[in-house]
Amino acid sequence: MPTRREIMELEGALPPDTRSAWSERKITSPRRLSEYKRQYIGRMQGQKRLIHVTFLHNSTDSVRSGEWLQRVSGVVGGGDMYLYADYDADAKVLLSLAINSAR
Repeated sequence: MPTRREIMELEGALPPDTRSAWSERKITSPRRLSEYKRQYIGRMQGQKRLIHVTFLHNSTDSVRSGEWLQRVSGVVGGGDMYLYADYDADAKVLLSLAINSAR
């Protein structure tokens, strides 16, 4: 289970404006991270303590209904309505930040 401190460190490692992070990868997304709710899940990968984050856009049905607070979200498709990130809690480094597939 990630600690509050680890979550704060993870949030600090995220780019302040994802549009610039996406443009480096030649991906277009008009959305800002402030427009997303987050679900944090701690997991082990070998000896590494990782935190996986699912970002759910505020306009999704799951967020508007409050369902995202009741269960872990697993989404197929949806494009930039859903983002994912992995963070190494021990090294304090963001390993990945990705947009969900469009379909």
